[in-house]
Amino acid sequence: MIELKKNTLLVIFLLSGLSLCHAQEVSEEQENQGRYREGKSGTPIKDKLTLGGNFGLSFGNIDFVDISPRVGYRISERFTTGLGVIFRYRNDKRFSPNLETQDYGGSLFGTYRIVAPFFLMAEFESLQFEVFQPDLSTTRRSFNSFLAGGGMSQPLGGRGSLNVIILYNLSYTAGSLGPYNSPWIIRGGVGFNL
Repeated sequence: MIELKKNTLLVIFLLSGLSLCHAQEVSEEQENQGRYREGKSGTPIKDKLTLGGNFGLSFGNIDFVDISPRVGYRISERFTTGLGVIFRYRNDKRFSPNLETQDYGGSLFGTYRIVAPFFLMAEFESLQFEVFQPDLSTTRRSFNSFLAGGGMSQPLGGRGSLNVIILYNLSYTAGSLGPYNSPWIIRGGVGFNL
């Protein structure tokens, strides 16, 4: 457990440090005019922001809803860092009464584009999730995950992209009580540059 806490702090420190090392000073006049542009490129901040995430729906014996928006900031042409919010809802109708759970949490992530369209990704995710007890009541637990892997981002039009990501949960332990039943996490989503 101590090793997990050390790793959590290391990832947060690295992501924060990478963001801070690229910070620029802004004159009071630029702030007041809302015209802050980073570096010599003259790129407005809004052009460095990305929006995306996951949105999933599944209905049947088990209803599932995943709403996980993300916002990122392109520090350089290759490196983006950001944060996300996670909400998941499950309704399992195979039982009477139905078994419902809601999970929520957040994440910090960083991506590094190797060569278009491929990128590497690291993420720290913290979830509050519900677990069923033998009497079918639920209890809420916390679970932190360190995820690492990569993906592909296929452009869609001028500012959009379709993303496929494969991550390995470095915090996964077989047989442990956690939100994932496998160390492998596969995601698909869309992204938009502002």
